[in-house]
Amino acid sequence: MTKRRLVSLIVIGGMAISASVAAQNWRFLRDAPITFFTPRDVELFRANLRDALDNAKDGERRSWSNSASGASGSVALEQTSHRGETVCRHVRLNNSAKGHGGFTRKTFCKRPGRDWTVQP
Repeated sequence: MTKRRLVSLIVIGGMAISASVAAQNWRFLRDAPITFFTPRDVELFRANLRDALDNAKDGERRSWSNSASGASGSVALEQTSHRGETVCRHVRLNNSAKGHGGFTRKTFCKRPGRDWTVQP
């Protein structure tokens, strides 16, 4: 799997990037931990994120690690809000891989009968 394809899968899985920014300049991701994830790291990251969004309480932190690659990360649930029937979870994502570490804050929302989507 190419590095660009792997990054795309991760982005789709919860770390969305503006299409215009991604098309113009991938250099900002050059040292981002996600660019060093193996396919198994991506699976673990996504499963951990989904579990945290579905089950964790505000203030709770869920972690993952892959002993084979050395990559790891966590999802910290900071706040839950409601917009009508839509539930939104504000999270801090921490990841590290191959000596590169970093974090970002994202908001994911879910409408009844739908999956979580990252908000711009």
